[in-house]
Amino acid sequence: MTNTPAPKLFISYSWTTPTHERWVIELAERLRDDNVDVILDKWDLREGHDAHAFMEKMVSDDEIKKVAMIFDITYVEKANKRGGGVGTETQIITGEIYGQTDQDKFVAVIAEKDPDGKAPVPVYYKGRIYIDLTDADRFEAEYEKLLRWIYNKPLYVKPSLGKTPEFILGETVRAFGNRSSMKRAIDHLREGKNTASAILEEYLSSVSSAMEEMRIKKEASVEFDDQIVQSIDNFLVTRDDVISVMQAVSRYQPTEDNVKKIHRFFEGLLPYYSPPSNVSSYQSWDFDNFFFIVHELFLYTVAIFIEREQFEQARALIATDFYVGNRGSYGDGPMISSEMIDQNMDSLEHRNQRLILGKKSLRSQLLHDRNKTSGVRYDILAQADLVIYLNSMQHQGYWWPYTLLYLGHGRSPLPVFARSSSKKYFEKFKAVIGLPSVEVLRALITELTAVGGRMHRAGQYGFSIEWLTGINEIAKKD
Repeated sequence: MTNTPAPKLFISYSWTTPTHERWVIELAERLRDDNVDVILDKWDLREGHDAHAFMEKMVSDDEIKKVAMIFDITYVEKANKRGGGVGTETQIITGEIYGQTDQDKFVAVIAEKDPDGKAPVPVYYKGRIYIDLTDADRFEAEYEKLLRWIYNKPLYVKPSLGKTPEFILGETVRAFGNRSSMKRAIDHLREGKNTASAILEEYLSSVSSAMEEMRIKKEASVEFDDQIVQSIDNFLVTRDDVISVMQAVSRYQPTEDNVKKIHRFFEGLLPYYSPPSNVSSYQSWDFDNFFFIVHELFLYTVAIFIEREQFEQARALIATDFYVGNRGSYGDGPMISSEMIDQNMDSLEHRNQRLILGKKSLRSQLLHDRNKTSGVRYDILAQADLVIYLNSMQHQGYWWPYTLLYLGHGRSPLPVFARSSSKKYFEKFKAVIGLPSVEVLRALITELTAVGGRMHRAGQYGFSIEWLTGINEIAKKD
């Protein structure tokens, strides 16, 4: 998608409270994500600069065609009294509004209502049209009006979307992918719009494309495992964004088409497990950040569908092979199973030894510690891990359930297995495991947990697959 020229927007607001300032900054960040070049004192006014000259910039700079005034109660009070920086800006703005300036240059954006529930506006702006961002239910529609105004697009024409730009949270943490598309996707999914699927694909594609920027460039003065962990940490904001989108799909539109788009999203991430075509020399560690990130995303996505008992959707993600073409790292075939998403991370094992951390699994610890911001309970994540593992072990697969290490000893069965004590529930649930009967499931778990069996090493890690599945109680009740 090509970008239209980025329009410049000056934002005028009051330093009311830190919370209000953060609200203004987040609005400005989202506008920049939609290809609007926002002029904001927090970013453009530095120590030693002339504050008055900065305010006059909105008039003197011919490239600034739009000015948004963020009205809250404090702004209006200062504007009416001509007090402080707002008062100075008010004098400039008033002269412009009542002068020869194009009447479409200024717009009011309401950030809060007064005690009577009315929009506060200064005397000089009475009777003029404003954009109200105080109502959460109407926020997206009003934000779209603001975008249309900035781009000079009629209301009946959809505003142009920008291609993926950088999005900054704080000073160092950024989000990959188009966050504005992410928010629109959630909104359209919630409202059941027929455009939701296309916007879902647009957002997921923007994340997939942007991850190329995460390829690690080795620094001689930095331990490579430090770079791996830093890269994983830097992706946390985006991981939570993707989780929010997956939850919206599951809750509002878990259609076959949307699940297919999610499957294609993961298929588009698998090339990051290998070097670019122009790179011939590499080590297996070079892709460890992608190994962790894609595995974690896949685990959360399956967990979300299982939690909502959308077993067919979860099964489609687990059981449908991915196309990877002729990539040597996967073997000879062009199609691979989902269990190949789980790849060993030698860098974390090296880090555990280098720093003498003494962890049973540093990867397990990272999955556990990063869960707190996800909005998905850890036991829900763990039960998905176990379900994928049971699928994998039916054909001597590779998947290992790292999350189970942090569930502890002697706990009750995980929720979906506990509910499977009901025969009726198990008949629905067995679809996601891919087994025809409870007898076959019992036989598999017996084989896995027998002394010398494939799962026997789990005992040293502190979890029991028999306890976690409650296998002896499954399908016992009518």
